[in-house]
Amino acid sequence: MRQRYYVVLAVCLLVLISIVNFAYTHLRPSRSNVSLCRDCTDINAGNLGLEQSKAVGTMEHGLVSAPPQTPPEKLGETQLERMLSDRPEMRPFITRGDAVWNWCVKQFAGGDTKIPIDWSSVPPMEPNVESESGPGDLSHHGEISVRRIATIGLHTDSPRYGEDMWGNVIFELCNAQLYREHKAVSQWAYTAHPSKQEYIRRSAYVEYLAAVRTKRFYDSLWKPNMDRLGIHSRPYNLCWNVGISDQFDEWLRNVDTSGYAKDFEADVNFR
Repeated sequence: MRQRYYVVLAVCLLVLISIVNFAYTHLRPSRSNVSLCRDCTDINAGNLGLEQSKAVGTMEHGLVSAPPQTPPEKLGETQLERMLSDRPEMRPFITRGDAVWNWCVKQFAGGDTKIPIDWSSVPPMEPNVESESGPGDLSHHGEISVRRIATIGLHTDSPRYGEDMWGNVIFELCNAQLYREHKAVSQWAYTAHPSKQEYIRRSAYVEYLAAVRTKRFYDSLWKPNMDRLGIHSRPYNLCWNVGISDQFDEWLRNVDTSGYAKDFEADVNFR
């Protein structure tokens, strides 16, 4: 019985050894295949490393792959050119590189407020308004527009005189310079809940400052530039504010303030 047990055990060992030899001989990869697979692994790793390197480079130098930013002066010049294209009656009053041109480029580019101003060819919505501006902020451009076809006065439905439109543009750009003052009035209105008349007075005062700046611009830059170009200047007071009073209250008595609180009445609880 014991002899039979040893014979069976020996047969099992022989079978196991045969299986191991077969597997080692026929199932293991050849040396050439191992080498080829290792090469493939190296190539793939190399490709991955290259892509990783590119990705890191893009992150480290992200601004290189991003579109180059347009210089502020170029932005301002683009808006000025658009305005002159939309309002050709204004073009004879300016030449590239003159004092008025350079001032306008600077203001369209953001001026001291660093808030660029876009030109809009769409005329103001209100029929009796010759120009208007949309407030900008540090994340959005401001906007100005000037009416080309007259809706008031003796020449209704006719193109307005270029110098008059220039007066509107300068006023709106001066108004844009007062961004902080306009913002302060708005914040005050939301927090203090003033009376409607108090709000109108403060808001009108900022407009008065813009009108004063417009008049100063006319005296210091516009009129000398017209003399240089040989153009007889005939400033329309409502556009250029050449006859503006140096007293705010006197100026206010002659100004239509009916629209000053219009945009705020729905949001501000006036007393």
